[in-house]
Amino acid sequence: MDVQTKMEREKSLTPFANTNVQDAGSSSTNLKRNLTLLNVVALLVSITGHVAVFITPGLVVDMSGSVTSTVVFWLVGSFLVYSLALCYTELGTIFQNAGGPYLYITVIFGHFYGFLVVWGYIILISGPFIAFASQTAALYIAKAILDSSCNSYWHKILVTLIACWILLGLSFMNCYCLKVVVLLQNALTACKMFAIGIIIASGVYVLSTSSETTYHLSHKECCTTTYQPPLEKMTYVKAIDMRPGSTCEPS
Repeated sequence: MDVQTKMEREKSLTPFANTNVQDAGSSSTNLKRNLTLLNVVALLVSITGHVAVFITPGLVVDMSGSVTSTVVFWLVGSFLVYSLALCYTELGTIFQNAGGPYLYITVIFGHFYGFLVVWGYIILISGPFIAFASQTAALYIAKAILDSSCNSYWHKILVTLIACWILLGLSFMNCYCLKVVVLLQNALTACKMFAIGIIIASGVYVLSTSSETTYHLSHKECCTTTYQPPLEKMTYVKAIDMRPGSTCEPS
């Protein structure tokens, strides 16, 4: 009886996993697995190490009060993200079909809850984040092209046009030119890792060749600064201020 109950439970939880390509004769859409290990790694690196890596570290250091507490915060956050990744890995090995969270929730709880999850993901998570990433990239591109204040009319127009071009262009390529997107993703991920490596190496070099008291900030001194990230000063990285009311000048 236990074996029969277990078989019924597995059958009810994996209706999509039992669908074979040969058995799906009536289905007109068959997705092929074309991504390699390198493509998947580049995709995961781009998702976890997105534009926030270049923006938030300085603000986190400034608000935490010290580099030690910042490292602790990052370690705790990394542990939570790693735990979530393990959960998704386990679910991905059980349900080997496309769909992600929508598939998992639909199979276990039903179509209504699956719809709520995918609706909330698109409206509250994915949509705003993609818009934020497009605007951030547009700000950096506009800063390199047009050296002017954020309050200028042409600067705002240029940022809006570039952000729309990035958002619509990448969305179109993701729908119709997936192979090109994969190659572009690999190239951008390699450039991102190279830039992060330069920042880390520069920070280590500055810290190792300078006196300890030069870059030591007490909690009081750190809190009195107006969002001028210490790490960005130490590594000579000029980041664009994304806060409302800022002049968009590098800190």
